[in-house]
Amino acid sequence: MKKKLYFLVGMAAGYVLGSRAGRERYEQLKTSALKAVRSPQP
Repeated sequence: MKKKLYFLVGMAAGYVLGSRAGRERYEQLKTSALKAVRSPQP
């Protein structure tokens, strides 16, 4: 449950930062977030 909350908070922060920085930066943040979510856990 905590992981979902952290994920949602991270996505919200990425959205806000991305909207302020412009579309290109938003796409970079989104790509980085997707890579982090899809990476296998150690």
